[in-house]
Amino acid sequence: MRISAKQLLLKNINQLAASAANGSLYMGRLDSVVSSAGKYELTIGGNTFEVDGDHPIEIRRTEISESLQLANELTEDLLDSLGVAEDAAA
Repeated sequence: MRISAKQLLLKNINQLAASAANGSLYMGRLDSVVSSAGKYELTIGGNTFEVDGDHPIEIRRTEISESLQLANELTEDLLDSLGVAEDAAA
């Protein structure tokens, strides 16, 4: 999944990430993100570098993260279905 630095969320921490900056390609786990004045300081695989908010970041979900995301989507679908059934019964 390709996102920009400003779209990074807490759930992206510890996911596999890759980004090119300063003539280097950084790959590894996303360790931290610090935002300040439209700039983002990223730490990927122990390497820290600064990028603009629109800088592209590749995120690869881990198997556990992918499973949690799927479970969350299925739960939301189930709750939506229950709400529709409840409205129809009323």
